[in-house]
Amino acid sequence: MRAFVARRLRSLYALSFASLLALALASSASAQLDDWSSVVTWSPTVKIEQSVQYAIDGSTVHAFSGYSRGWTSLNCTLGGPTCTLSNEHLIVQDGPTYYGFASRSGQFSALTPAGGGTLLTNGSPQSWFNVVVDGNDVHFFSGITGQWYSSSYSSAPSVLTTGRLCVLVSDGTNVWGISAYHGDAVPLSVSGAVPMDALGNMCLATSAGQVHGFSAHRDTWASLSVTGSPAVSSGFANQPGCVAIEDNTSISFFSGQTGTFTTLPAALTSTLSLHRMCAVVVDGTTAYAYSGLLGAYQTMSFATVPAVSISHFFAILSEGGAARAYSAESNSFAAPLSGAFDFQMSQTAALATPTGSNTPSDAYSCLNDQWTAAPPVPGAEVYLAANAIVLVGPAGFLYGFSPRYASWATLLVPYPNAVYQGNSAQGKGLLTARVGNDLHTFNPRSGQWRSVTVAASVVSAKPHWNASIFHDGVNAYAFGAYNDRWSTIPLQSGAATLSAQIYSGNVDETNLVTAYTAYGQFMLSADYPDYWRAIGLGGRLNLTLGGEPGSPSLLVLGLTPASIPTSYGTLLIDPATMVLVSLPPLNGAGLLDLGFTVPVNPILAGLEIYFQGAIFGPGGLYLTNAESAKIM
Repeated sequence: MRAFVARRLRSLYALSFASLLALALASSASAQLDDWSSVVTWSPTVKIEQSVQYAIDGSTVHAFSGYSRGWTSLNCTLGGPTCTLSNEHLIVQDGPTYYGFASRSGQFSALTPAGGGTLLTNGSPQSWFNVVVDGNDVHFFSGITGQWYSSSYSSAPSVLTTGRLCVLVSDGTNVWGISAYHGDAVPLSVSGAVPMDALGNMCLATSAGQVHGFSAHRDTWASLSVTGSPAVSSGFANQPGCVAIEDNTSISFFSGQTGTFTTLPAALTSTLSLHRMCAVVVDGTTAYAYSGLLGAYQTMSFATVPAVSISHFFAILSEGGAARAYSAESNSFAAPLSGAFDFQMSQTAALATPTGSNTPSDAYSCLNDQWTAAPPVPGAEVYLAANAIVLVGPAGFLYGFSPRYASWATLLVPYPNAVYQGNSAQGKGLLTARVGNDLHTFNPRSGQWRSVTVAASVVSAKPHWNASIFHDGVNAYAFGAYNDRWSTIPLQSGAATLSAQIYSGNVDETNLVTAYTAYGQFMLSADYPDYWRAIGLGGRLNLTLGGEPGSPSLLVLGLTPASIPTSYGTLLIDPATMVLVSLPPLNGAGLLDLGFTVPVNPILAGLEIYFQGAIFGPGGLYLTNAESAKIM
């Protein structure tokens, strides 16, 4: 399969590379954009959600986009502004006009409903949308696309906004699902259907003898025949990716990822364990492990009833002297781990320590569905992050485990003076250890330790999931998991208040706010916004390139990573499998957004594609960072 795709890419390579070479020879080299951007503001506070930030100065709203790396100001004159902040987007109401601002678009988009409209309350600030209802019209703003979408109904609609990626609309005669990925209102068109629930990445409705599920990812409805009154259960608060449906005869699942129903051959007396994208049903000594990512399951037989430990994307089933880990990403069981263990679990990784021991033995990666031997460190301090494990040795040395690569990275330093780690709704974030005046952060996306030396003792720290900020009274220092580097700026006043949240942060110095983005200039999001590495067949892949407004650009893609120094930056894709695609110039916000649907072709499953941008900025040609997506 890889050879087939590589041949197709190479067929375009010579012409594309010649085009790049010609452009490069006519251009000097430039550098990537700064990770920091400042705005003068008299607002006492700056509010932040993921990579969007805003401050209000009287009637002016200053909004920051982590994608465009800049601030945009909106002057309100009609009684505003009133601001509503959600995942990656902001709604500003100024009298009868609603302005939507998304990080991916970097600009305000106005909506003025004829009847004024009402902004509905979302079920969670983690929602990727906002809804304005105006009479028979529903106006839907997507934080993923940065656009308004409007739909009309035969009577005043009711709208369930409790989902995270979609809403459920009913006008008394029909029901519709609206997805933040797509924006269009998709009708169910089943007689007698009534709304049931909107949660996570799916909507549910019922009709006589049926349950209907809407997938935010696939933008489609599917139906399941049931008997009696089915009970629906979900895992992980308001962010589930699948639900279990139990009626009088069977146990079934609906995947909001694939938009499909799956019925298990398990008895109703079975025990159900359910989390975000993973479920396990134990029927006596038989276990059925279900993947909400793939809408499929695997069966495993045990000698006795297994004990189940479950996390977001995987589960561990223990029985007697062995444990079997199940990955929702691959819908497979890893090789058994022999012995009795105590497990510590994060989103995508687990650490196994033999029962009665103080020395961890193995780490599990659900992304690769494998166990990897842990460094033999008796008495190690264990820190779990959402997507990493860090061990601190009693006498020093730092060990970081990346589930992405199923590998450990060791940093030979003395025992740290301090350890900083933040929390988020998705789990604990980046870990930074301070050794003297050196800050060391483990990045699970690159699988490497990254370090910076500060000018003085750390005064304040704000670590979070993918962005961490520190200051020492002289400078502010920030690290981002997606740009994979430390960035430094001098403080103007020597004192500052720090904030960080998922993908960005800021340094607030009274009347000057400097925002920081943890993103690189090339950004990729796959099916699940929090699960950036993977995308299913039929899923939506979004690529966003950021740079100087109006600059010509290229997209570089291939099948194999590389690290080749050039005078234009580091080429991070192997030229042997590389193709270059000419792109339109970046827009006025300095952004270019590309989106496409992965074909439903089994030959693509398991393929990992690498992407990198090339920008012809005012100072010359330069290469951006790279990203990758694995097709499941």
